[in-house]
Amino acid sequence: MKRVYVYLMILTAVGFSSAYGRFRFDALTWFSYGAYMSEGDTVIEDGVFIERGYFTFRGDLNEKATVRLTLDVVNAPDLFKYAYFDYKFIDAFAVRLGMTGVNFGHLPLWKYPIPAKSLVDTAKAASSADLGIDFYGKLSFMSYNLQFFNGGGYKKWASDDTVGLTFAGVASSIFHFLKSDNLNLDLGLSYKYTYVDTPPTHAFDGFIEFKLYGFGLVVEYLGIYDTAKDADSALAHYINGDI
Repeated sequence: MKRVYVYLMILTAVGFSSAYGRFRFDALTWFSYGAYMSEGDTVIEDGVFIERGYFTFRGDLNEKATVRLTLDVVNAPDLFKYAYFDYKFIDAFAVRLGMTGVNFGHLPLWKYPIPAKSLVDTAKAASSADLGIDFYGKLSFMSYNLQFFNGGGYKKWASDDTVGLTFAGVASSIFHFLKSDNLNLDLGLSYKYTYVDTPPTHAFDGFIEFKLYGFGLVVEYLGIYDTAKDADSALAHYINGDI
């Protein structure tokens, strides 16, 4: 019943905003062309593929309250990618409730997911979305998120009949050392605690992002400590750089 309640809340809010407030719709689709070859250079399968496809509905209930519903049309039956209610008290403090994004790792990559996997996605350190509550805000020199989730991700929600405890918590922040129209230097730090019917897992991520006149450089480190493993193999390291 958890997912039913969330669906009804968001759908009702979207309907209300479309009738009495401002309502917006947008779509994002990634296409690719590929050909899969056998050892004998024989084409097994080729053509145009839809890697990702999202339809998003946004509604403003008033100046502070908004709703969002994003449908993942590629990964059916996991149709609901984002479905949340958002209330901004002030710029420094806002609350988001529902199926929302998990802000762990190189955050800009999570805003519009790309077909190529990020470092966090490759290491399976976090889902891109989960059901829970997000406290967030922006200051002049930084932005932050403090999030509490079911821990199952948007493709595998915890239900009422789940045996055992499922939980995930994320704390993240981005510090803006340089911020102008043509020059940016950001430092991102995030920590994720996960407990899903097993001993907890701790994940740490840090990245530095430099942008100058459209040129960008990102260096990212990811460490995952699995307490269920032996001490010698419990910690896994990942490092990535993108231009």
